[in-house]
Amino acid sequence: MINIDLVTVVNDPDLYEKCFVNNKNVNQHNLIMYDNTTDNIPVTKRFNDYINNKMKDDTWIVFCHQDFEIHESIEPKLGNLDKNCIYGPIGAQTINQFVFFLRMYGIKIKKCRIGFTKKMRLKGQIYVEENGKHKLAGYKAKYLELVDTLDCCCFIIHSSLIKNINYKFDENLDWHLYSEDLSSYAKINHDIKTKIINFKATHYSPGNFDENYYLSLEYLRKKYNNNSFDSAVFDGPYMKFKEKL
Repeated sequence: MINIDLVTVVNDPDLYEKCFVNNKNVNQHNLIMYDNTTDNIPVTKRFNDYINNKMKDDTWIVFCHQDFEIHESIEPKLGNLDKNCIYGPIGAQTINQFVFFLRMYGIKIKKCRIGFTKKMRLKGQIYVEENGKHKLAGYKAKYLELVDTLDCCCFIIHSSLIKNINYKFDENLDWHLYSEDLSSYAKINHDIKTKIINFKATHYSPGNFDENYYLSLEYLRKKYNNNSFDSAVFDGPYMKFKEKL
């Protein structure tokens, strides 16, 4: 049996109990729960506390949201993985896509551009809950297919890799985009790849695009050359294309 820690920040204990404590697919592993019901401490600070004080050697760490329910055993998925990569079930991959862009001014064509540009595509598939129904999000990915970044709802990294690159989560990103930052930092500074592993799961929240999200997005855009990064919720390469029009 391999060592697996599932690290989650919780402000809804009932939901956490459903997705983790009573979930036979994960509850035999080490559940690390940070109780945020009283002190609403940012996710990145909680994750850094785990790295500094609770992380053990030779352990796969599954960082995930409290509303992320895994529907199958992940232990067989992790056993033979390269410990020097980052993994998750859904992420963003930059692809070349044919684009026809037409801007009109009245009945006149003001600007026309045809050709290939880079766009973000969701890779990997999970279920998301929408209006009480479960719908598949993303596109099928090959086993260990490369992506640029992973969605924050679930990402997996081995403790040895965190130690090797001396990684700490950027606490300027308190609630959003911290997994995107991890993948970007690891790739740019250490040539570490991020890959998709396929397993059945449901994310029960579409995300919260509040003011804090946009502040975090602006911070990350500046950190990684304005629009050069992409994520499951931000298409940086296409934004760059549009800004040049």
